[in-house]
Amino acid sequence: MKKTGTIKFFNHTKGFGFISADYSKQEYFVHSSGLIDSVKDGDDVQFELKEGKKGMNAVDVTVLRRQDSKPYQDTLDDMKFMGEI
Repeated sequence: MKKTGTIKFFNHTKGFGFISADYSKQEYFVHSSGLIDSVKDGDDVQFELKEGKKGMNAVDVTVLRRQDSKPYQDTLDDMKFMGEI
């Protein structure tokens, strides 16, 4: 079952970060290999949980809403309309 949360911190250089879950405010580790979309701090995301070596890890992470922007799908639709993609 997909869960939702917010990217609390993500270090692109090191390839990992943490997601704060909406339903419990528990934090989950996320590695760059678990990302479907590129993320930045503050993005609202949807994810699945998978058992890792040190606990539950967020995987299949997709962006629902970018920090300080409109929904991701709206941005893609605008880019298609403008011929940018």
